[in-house]
Amino acid sequence: MMKEITKIILPNKPHLDPIAAYWLILNYGENHFKGIKNVKLAVWKAGENPSPEILKEWEKSNIISFDIEGGTFDHHNTGDCTTLLVAKKLGIENNPELQSLLRYIQEDDTAGLHNNFGDLAGLIKCLYKRGDKTEDVIKFTLNAIDALQNKEKGWLIDAKAEFENKAKIFKIKRHKNNIKLAAIKSDNLDVANYAKQKENCAVVIQKNSQGHVFIFTNAFFRLNIKNIVGVIRLKEAKLCGKKIKNTASLKKPGKILEVQNWFYHESLNAMMNGSAALAETPPTKIPIEDIVGLVVFGLSSDSYKEEGDVGPKYQEYKKIFEQIG
Repeated sequence: MMKEITKIILPNKPHLDPIAAYWLILNYGENHFKGIKNVKLAVWKAGENPSPEILKEWEKSNIISFDIEGGTFDHHNTGDCTTLLVAKKLGIENNPELQSLLRYIQEDDTAGLHNNFGDLAGLIKCLYKRGDKTEDVIKFTLNAIDALQNKEKGWLIDAKAEFENKAKIFKIKRHKNNIKLAAIKSDNLDVANYAKQKENCAVVIQKNSQGHVFIFTNAFFRLNIKNIVGVIRLKEAKLCGKKIKNTASLKKPGKILEVQNWFYHESLNAMMNGSAALAETPPTKIPIEDIVGLVVFGLSSDSYKEEGDVGPKYQEYKKIFEQIG
């Protein structure tokens, strides 16, 4: 039988997790909790956890609570954040449009990974420190999550379609496992993130309609691409008729004088031939097929043994990697 909730209670000065859990209930809970969007919201301001008697009264009165010890959605000692508990209760924990939100909040709540300046979780704390009223912070956070989720749904739909229609997948044998590389010709700015977050691609190579190529890696796999950076710069230099005296310099982060159209972003572990802000960067002269081949070769643990990894250009790729050392 569907419960008709009479009140919702959040902790005093709630952080992102219980507010996001409340947002989930408002937006996905109508089939479980009748009239949920019209339920009165209250805040538990007592300095102590509610007593067993109070908790029993809440249950009897159909009052639900978030992130309050002993209450309806109490995540303590569960290993899950409150938002994930609510998602599981509603049966929406695998909804594609919610994966980024759930992962973000789980990481923030359990490991404190997202408290940098400008971050939503950190911003909520700043609002409380400034003295903003609890109800105002809750209202702001609900609006912020709404805006972020509208964007999430939009990029998810567009990037998913682009990926499924255009991406070519390569499997790379790396030690005991296979990792996925996706190569795609697309102007969609979100497709690489989609490939990493939703398709678990270790590497994404994207070429846009202007001829610029971008090599993105998935941080989860902790790939070392310094040699790949070096060989791509060396290949570019040769195609431009330039001689490189010091090959060690080809692995340096940022931009190097000899090959200025490739930028090695060390912190992102990515290599970029231009960007949205640097659209005038000369496109690479390296064919996309060779870039894919060099990356596959450089990441394969058996690349020096199995020609099948990179096909007929095995010897060429092997030679250029040997030049980098």
